[in-house]
Amino acid sequence: MVDPISSAAAGRIRSASGAPVADTSSERNQVDKVGKTASISRDQVQLGSSGTSSVVSDLISKGPPFDLDTVERIKKAIENGTYPIDVDKITRHLFDSHDDIRL
Repeated sequence: MVDPISSAAAGRIRSASGAPVADTSSERNQVDKVGKTASISRDQVQLGSSGTSSVVSDLISKGPPFDLDTVERIKKAIENGTYPIDVDKITRHLFDSHDDIRL
């Protein structure tokens, strides 16, 4: 168990040799100042709805980032069994992916 650094632990702090370490009030005041400063300063981020809504509107108006006609054509070719499958290319990419994972 680790004791917190506070005035209650002042008498229990020891050096590597086992001798008690002197605790001065100025050191304790410096630690208290740092703790108070750290608790006061906080970062804050605020997002406005005006900037994000225009970006979202632009993305929605453009539609999906792929061609729906091409997707339907590929789906039908797969269902019919006419979609060309390059087994060597698939194998090569699988091995490349596996090598990337191991690095």
